[in-house]
Amino acid sequence: MPTPRLLMDNDALLKAAHWDLLDVVPTMVGGTWADTACLPTFPPRVHRAEAKLFADASVARALEVRLAMTVQLPDPDVTVLSALQGESGIDAGELLLFGALAATPGAVLLTGDKRALRAVALTGTLSRYQNRVMCVEQLLSQALDQLGAQSLQARVRRWAPRDQTALAIFGRQGDKSEADLREGLGSYLHSLEAETSGLLVRGFGL
Repeated sequence: MPTPRLLMDNDALLKAAHWDLLDVVPTMVGGTWADTACLPTFPPRVHRAEAKLFADASVARALEVRLAMTVQLPDPDVTVLSALQGESGIDAGELLLFGALAATPGAVLLTGDKRALRAVALTGTLSRYQNRVMCVEQLLSQALDQLGAQSLQARVRRWAPRDQTALAIFGRQGDKSEADLREGLGSYLHSLEAETSGLLVRGFGL
């Protein structure tokens, strides 16, 4: 079975899809969609284009095409599952992803769940994940490098209310310079890094 280099949670994928940043996602590990994996329960929901997940069916279709290229999520490390089971702030999906991350040396997790990151940082499993997690704001930083301020701003603003941090950084109107966006992303990332005890991958705005 092919081993993925990037594991992805539902929240990060949904935001990337709505912001038309799907092609940026695998570049965060210098790979392609064939180097990625997601939760096995997610693709069927994307196929159904569930209304509570998608603002428009076209977003679901674009995501479905990419998910068809992904590989199977590795089996989780059962010791990690036991250690994190029942921890407040870690839902079943994040539990499975962190378990798979622990079982996949060299892989990185892209997640939009900040509550889970803060919770994991307080557990005895922290050393298994240090510098192995990327958040949505790091995806936005990567996209800023690739697309530039004007293009990224237009994409994010189309569905900005889906993410309150992005809304605060990008705003609803008026031009934001590249410097403005980098300052906003950097400020948030350094704050999150301090809260999560070094979980975040270095670079991508850090």
